[in-house]
Amino acid sequence: MQAIVLKCKDFRENDQIITFYSLEQGKINLLSTGSKKITSKLAGNLTPGNLLEIDIAPGKEINHLIKLNSLCVARNIRVSLEKQLVVAYIMNLTDELVKDGHRDSNIFLLLRDWLTMIDKDKSIYQENSSCDLRVVNHAVIHDYIVKLTTCLGFVPELAMCHKCVAKNDLEWFDLQGGLICNECCGKIPHKLNCCLISFKQIENWRKLLANDISDIKNLIIDDRLVDLIYKFVEFHLERKIRRIKL
Repeated sequence: MQAIVLKCKDFRENDQIITFYSLEQGKINLLSTGSKKITSKLAGNLTPGNLLEIDIAPGKEINHLIKLNSLCVARNIRVSLEKQLVVAYIMNLTDELVKDGHRDSNIFLLLRDWLTMIDKDKSIYQENSSCDLRVVNHAVIHDYIVKLTTCLGFVPELAMCHKCVAKNDLEWFDLQGGLICNECCGKIPHKLNCCLISFKQIENWRKLLANDISDIKNLIIDDRLVDLIYKFVEFHLERKIRRIKL
């Protein structure tokens, strides 16, 4: 079956537990025997982000990875430190947000298409005046996060007030549900969990939700919107998640 490597964890002296997101079974953990050995034929293909065809054998406590075939060699990611860092972050975040056994073909396709874009598209960088390093555009990273959390059921209301459905005076974002009008926001004691949001930020968040992942690579989103996206996800997860630093 087709699967993308999310994480490798050392287990015993020469073995590893590999976390995959697969098309057929969703998120799974498999024991890879001997993959830490220099002579192992599996080791070179178990880099997070690799797309593989894998064969599985049943095990007593955990199933075993017995065979694999590389379906996509991400050459451009392998030679770019910036891309490697971004891919590592997204693989770790996907592992963190998605529960073991969760199956959704949309997540697999989203992850596969995002990795293809990162590997092959040369126009995903933004200008960084503070240093000479190329920096992957924020939108490319956070579009994936928005679409992943949408697959997991976290979708903010961005067309109207999520309490009274008013479409005017939408200057606040309520972490509980999405946009909220000034009147409804004023009824919340101390405006708890409410944050100011601009029209431009609303517009860009809508684009992240609605557009194909390959269509937002040149979209510029500000740090305030990035912060709101993380806060919304963390509110519904009821825990903090690690943020990428670019």
